[in-house]
Amino acid sequence: DGLAIVNTSEDGGVRAFLSQRMQVQFEKPVEMLSYTFATMEEECPVAWEFEAGQRRSDGAWSWHRLHVMSAADCADGVMSEPYRVTPGGMYETYRWKFIEITPGWHERRHRNGYRLREIGLECQEQRDMGHGFVEL
Repeated sequence: DGLAIVNTSEDGGVRAFLSQRMQVQFEKPVEMLSYTFATMEEECPVAWEFEAGQRRSDGAWSWHRLHVMSAADCADGVMSEPYRVTPGGMYETYRWKFIEITPGWHERRHRNGYRLREIGLECQEQRDMGHGFVEL
């Protein structure tokens, strides 16, 4: 994964695409209902995909897209509103594929990654049971 800086407009607007992944693994399958972030400073993801994964019998992974974000806000230490996901079934593994970093950040300091202060996950273990909010 790496950084790509792209001029996207006639007025010299620049976007920084930094591809990185973050994965969470549960002990048993859960259905993800929503998630939320609290970001740190300006090293925020502003575009990403959220996926559920399942290991196939041949050992390879099969990923199912549950949510796409293309223009998120960045606010230091403030939890976002919950991002609701498309119902996707029960999985043990979920991941975020971060695609784009806060505009302008790439020009100043670090180009090595995103910083998240806190992540909240709303999930349920079984479809017929209630759900709860879990913070990592």
